[in-house]
Amino acid sequence: MAWQTFAEMIFAETDFYKRPARRAHRVVRQVIDPYYDFDEPPEFYRYLLAPASVVRKRLLIQGYTPEHCERA
Repeated sequence: MAWQTFAEMIFAETDFYKRPARRAHRVVRQVIDPYYDFDEPPEFYRYLLAPASVVRKRLLIQGYTPEHCERA
């Protein structure tokens, strides 16, 4: 399964953010910045962000229970 398909299963459109560098989530900037070789950050950051509790519920609805994942 491609990562895009999996992302669409657990993230909603409202979880997608496109923010100018100065407004992007601090943790997102900390994770993304080391992957780029630049003097200045990108103009925009694009990322998916949702609370873990929400993502967990979405996975449960899809049938990804802890037991199912342990068996897999």
